[in-house]
Amino acid sequence: MVDEFPRRRASPLRPPSTPGVRDVLPAHLDALEGRTGHTPRELLAQAHERGLDAPGTKAGVVVSWMADDHGVGRRHAMALVHVPRNGATISAGHVGGTGSHRDGSGTLRLDGVATKPA
Repeated sequence: MVDEFPRRRASPLRPPSTPGVRDVLPAHLDALEGRTGHTPRELLAQAHERGLDAPGTKAGVVVSWMADDHGVGRRHAMALVHVPRNGATISAGHVGGTGSHRDGSGTLRLDGVATKPA
């Protein structure tokens, strides 16, 4: 029997993600800043004022707020959801290396693109 919905093969270029952990990349936060005009730290402060960083807050609530107030899509809003839940670290698979989403450190830059090392 042929599978009607074939599964996507894992890409050899991308390391498998840890179950329950989303890949958040510095590029996502940089794009978020470009789209909203606010640094990630400023957006986190806005989320805190609205109580959206409280434990147990559903991601959909944050995504809706980001879409309504800032016109940001789900993927970029989820980058903001990552920080209160998991801290400002990224997957080790994106540290160093040569890929387009590589970064020199395992810590996200919350103070914006202006603090990006040259």
